Amino acid sequence: MNDTPPRWDLSPLYGSIDDPQIGKDLKALSMQAHRFALRGQGKITAMPPADFGKMIADYDKLIAKTDKINAFAEMVYTADRADERNIAFYEKTQARTNAVLKKTAFFEAEIADLSDEALNRLMTDKTAQKYGFWIEQVRADKSDLDADTLAQLEKNAAKTEKALLLYDKTQNEIDFTLDGKKATSNDLYALAYSADETERYKAGLAMNDGYKSKAGIFASVVNTVAKNKAFSDEKQGFHSPVEARNKSNRIDDAVVSALMSSVDEATPAVAHRYYALKAKWAGRDKIGYWDRNAPVSGIKPRRYTFDEAKDIVLSAYDSFDKEMGDIARGFFDEKRIDAEPRPNKEPGEYAMPIVNGKPYIKMSFGGTTNDVLALAHELGHGIHYELAKKQGSLGMQMPVTTEETASIFAEMLTFDTLLKREKDPKQRFALLSDKMNRVMLTTFRQTALHHYEEDIHTTVREKGAISVPEINNAWTTAQQKMTGPAVINDERSSSCWADVPHLLKTPFYVYGYAYGECMTSSLYQVYKDGKIADFPKKYKEMLAKGATERPDKLLKPFGLDVSKPDFWKQGLSMMKGYVDKLEQLTPAIMQTKTAALLKQSKTAGR
Repeated sequence: MNDTPPRWDLSPLYGSIDDPQIGKDLKALSMQAHRFALRGQGKITAMPPADFGKMIADYDKLIAKTDKINAFAEMVYTADRADERNIAFYEKTQARTNAVLKKTAFFEAEIADLSDEALNRLMTDKTAQKYGFWIEQVRADKSDLDADTLAQLEKNAAKTEKALLLYDKTQNEIDFTLDGKKATSNDLYALAYSADETERYKAGLAMNDGYKSKAGIFASVVNTVAKNKAFSDEKQGFHSPVEARNKSNRIDDAVVSALMSSVDEATPAVAHRYYALKAKWAGRDKIGYWDRNAPVSGIKPRRYTFDEAKDIVLSAYDSFDKEMGDIARGFFDEKRIDAEPRPNKEPGEYAMPIVNGKPYIKMSFGGTTNDVLALAHELGHGIHYELAKKQGSLGMQMPVTTEETASIFAEMLTFDTLLKREKDPKQRFALLSDKMNRVMLTTFRQTALHHYEEDIHTTVREKGAISVPEINNAWTTAQQKMTGPAVINDERSSSCWADVPHLLKTPFYVYGYAYGECMTSSLYQVYKDGKIADFPKKYKEMLAKGATERPDKLLKPFGLDVSKPDFWKQGLSMMKGYVDKLEQLTPAIMQTKTAALLKQSKTAGR
């Protein structure tokens, strides 16, 4: 078995950041964008329908080429954020591709401004009809802003981008200190799952202290992002901070509100009970913030090599559908996974879609059950991208509410495989606990992050700015409401808000995880019930549609309707069932632990 997680091979895209093909491709893109503008700018309304369809198809291809270069630059940058050449390459590439997109910006603006009569005439072309879903979204996003406002929005976007780069630079420069030695954030993340309480505590303090040392800089970024978003929302007529995200996700405000309310309502029966159980397993009344992801006390955590994780995940997919198993296998065989933990590598995981190529995955594999499920999660995204790329780049612009379906479904398949393979009752108990840790992260913690975001953005809109103490308080309050009285949330974890950059890079993105977990739990239950004939085939057909259908319509073949008031409670009841099971098994596990301790005591006394 191989203990070293792999690095990816980006050479199918470009040989390196010095590859001369990058410059050639950027130059060609700039020329294509220039010719595109000459063909269509100011001419969309009167052009023949066939020409309109051809322009959309060409625009789709141009976006795909731009995305490929940006994807390569982002992967290089996130693999090593300390390399100055990588940073410069990333910034330069962003600037050049943005210049390309600026030349083509007229296209969406003119489509949005078309009269219904003109659009109906243009839509007689079959190619144009293929992109009807995209045109509908473009027209829904129509902006009536004047030139001065648009110019200010562009300036604000540049300021936000600069602030986010400062965030990354500052995060990468933090000297986390653990036992007097320098540590990386990835080192500290790994220790959050340690069986050693002292290790978790020290890692938690090191993480909080590191972010606290740079809190002023991080707070300045928070204020820049929030102020610019407030300006944008006001000018576009959005009345709450989350409305813009709902619109881009193609989800009604009422549906998101119902989801958040349902999770909040279920929090005491699921999250609070689960953390109270974790405290009980540890033999304490309360546990620390740093203990949230701890393994069950007294049960040695199962560790996995990367090859073992690969075998588990592929087995899960193969048992569900051979085609999906083969797609997943390609990520390993073609070296499209970077799972090696390294200093200066961006924390967290992602899957990178590439229409003109194949998707890649970035993560840091540490050998825990959580890492196995994270690998499955990102492979779910990757398979989704591979199935949907026939829709083109425009058909791949999926809202998070659609994107998280395949990833969470993959986790569920893999968890069931882990559970079937595990014969040790104590390890099966630990697996259930690990599963609940993931549920806490994807549903209840993400909902808490959503409420934290609401608090931050509302404060900035009401007061003009938010201070470090106010951010700390908003963070601690949101976390405490989620974890309940069994978890300590105080000044020792109050700076950890700075560890969640995607709240700034993609505001209000996180509720999509809760949406995905609750919705996919219901979908997975349909699969388990076996009432849908040829479920895998229908499931693949759903994924292959990409962004061409609204998220709510995608579920109709499975008899699910997110607009129904009780829909979210179906998925949440499944989560409550996990806690019920853990609660039922706890007395036996506690008895086993007590017996083991007594045996150790007797042995020690001999």
